[in-house]
Amino acid sequence: MSILQEIHHQARNWGDRTAPKLRNSVAANGLIDTGALQQSIVSRTWADERVQEIRVSFRFLRYGIFAAKGARRGHAGKKGTTWRDASGKLRRTNTASLNKLQNKHDWYNPIVRKEIIQLKEELGQVMIIEAKKIFI
Repeated sequence: MSILQEIHHQARNWGDRTAPKLRNSVAANGLIDTGALQQSIVSRTWADERVQEIRVSFRFLRYGIFAAKGARRGHAGKKGTTWRDASGKLRRTNTASLNKLQNKHDWYNPIVRKEIIQLKEELGQVMIIEAKKIFI
């Protein structure tokens, strides 16, 4: 097994260990969730041997980001957004909701920060971890 394959294996294990912690964090931070957000959290790991790079990502439903930032019905950010609803109709944020974010639920960043430190300790000096794109 090459060193890249070994690190890929360790990164996959790290993602598999971290995803349940993220699921638990959703409930612990008081997010209103039907269970769909928790069930949607999965880790993915892939390696690109050409550039000696391993990536780990966590996928989850879109509203997990909104909850983390404090957005909900009647509470939007500075610019708002546009989207298509289930019937394909273009929708926009109500202008009365702009600049009203509150009650952020940072369920993601603290867990990933803590776990990335643990991964760095496990891997030691074998690998440089670039974490600038890891947080939401």
